[in-house]
Amino acid sequence: GLMAIESNGGSTNWRGMSVGGTVMIKKGQYLSLQTFSSNDNSYYIRTETGFSCHAFSTKYGFHADKNGNQGFGRSWREVTGFRTSGTYALYTIGGGFNTGQGRYYAPLTGYYFCSNLLRLDGASAAGYFRINMVLNRGADVNNGFHGIRGNKGSTYYGTLGVAGSVRLSKGWTMSTYLYSSSDNSFTVQSESGFGCHQMAGGVGFHADGYGDQVFGRGWARLARWRNTGNNELYSVGGGVTSSTWYVAPRDGFYMCATQVRIDSASNTRFRMIVALNNGIDTHNGLHVSDGNQGSTNYRTMRILGTVYLKKSVRTSVHIYSESDNSWRAQHESGFSCHLYGGSTGKPKEGGSGGGGGSAAPPSGFGADLAASIHAGRGWREITNWKTTGNNELYESNGEFNNGNGRFYPKQTGYYLCNANAVLDSFTSAGYSRLMLVVNNQKDVNNGLMAIESNGGSTNWRGM
Repeated sequence: GLMAIESNGGSTNWRGMSVGGTVMIKKGQYLSLQTFSSNDNSYYIRTETGFSCHAFSTKYGFHADKNGNQGFGRSWREVTGFRTSGTYALYTIGGGFNTGQGRYYAPLTGYYFCSNLLRLDGASAAGYFRINMVLNRGADVNNGFHGIRGNKGSTYYGTLGVAGSVRLSKGWTMSTYLYSSSDNSFTVQSESGFGCHQMAGGVGFHADGYGDQVFGRGWARLARWRNTGNNELYSVGGGVTSSTWYVAPRDGFYMCATQVRIDSASNTRFRMIVALNNGIDTHNGLHVSDGNQGSTNYRTMRILGTVYLKKSVRTSVHIYSESDNSWRAQHESGFSCHLYGGSTGKPKEGGSGGGGGSAAPPSGFGADLAASIHAGRGWREITNWKTTGNNELYESNGEFNNGNGRFYPKQTGYYLCNANAVLDSFTSAGYSRLMLVVNNQKDVNNGLMAIESNGGSTNWRGM
């Protein structure tokens, strides 16, 4: 459930792949990030790659992996049949998740982080596909939890996912729906994941786009976000001061996520970042890229990560077009940030202390790759990270080893872990994977893996 995969639809130049979700890590275990190439002997993992984990301070949530394949056809259908045990990273605590139905019934009223990653096999290049994480079984592409794949998606193996925060009343459900416009026979493969976990901090928002925006070449800042009008949307604790910015109402560690639908874009390079104070920084760990195989009718770019925000810092979503002078940021897009809660003090660089009035320091890190890595066929653990040098990056409790790229929590806990990878110089043959791995157990059924196959960019590929 922490894996993404891409085959013949992945860009060969700029390939962006993202994985992330809830995970349990036991004391004495470690988590790392690894890539896999089925047959490409020479590609690069670029420095615009980000990696982060941060502990939840509550004990209500789950992380599940798909329990077997599920056949799909045209129109909407709910994704069912999961498991929460059997391999590292999977868990359920506090009740609420029905594995057969694939629905999470909130045990308590509160704010939750939720995410999914679905591997689609044998999906046609005709028509389009939608993924929607939905409240109370009500499919709604305007709830900020929507993604779309158009005319350049992989027909062998590909991954769709969405993530963000949501307010749930006790007993409300979250589940995943998938839509095909014209394909009557494809498979949601067992290497798919789904998870939710309660967030303690009563500070944050979840927004949906309320209008399309047309942009051209260069960087553009997205606006037209709304936080009312759907049950999934909310704003709590202040901070939403306009339709463009989220202004952090207090210091702390925040989860931020966005998925943006882009229409009528060319097959040239596009980048997306979550920016702090309008700063264009592709090395902040919150960056993704798309290259020469991006869909020209409908596509979604997505980012998930953890960032330290000081009070009054503004966050916003920015997209870059290398050469396309007319493309559309479509309103079926989402953006959210939410405070983890607990200790909120950022340590000084090189230190390990916490703060914020809590006896225990926060557990987590946000990292950017220090140097590009040349890799080849098979598995490759991603090493040599940096956690200083940018305001967004941090290491809070001396648990992340920058050199070997492994996160060693000092206590058993429940974490949000994610990675946004940029891969470059792929061939169009074979497939690529991106996976979050516990104790080097490369289990593609852990719900934390991404895959890319014969449509992936060969020069810059992001996972």
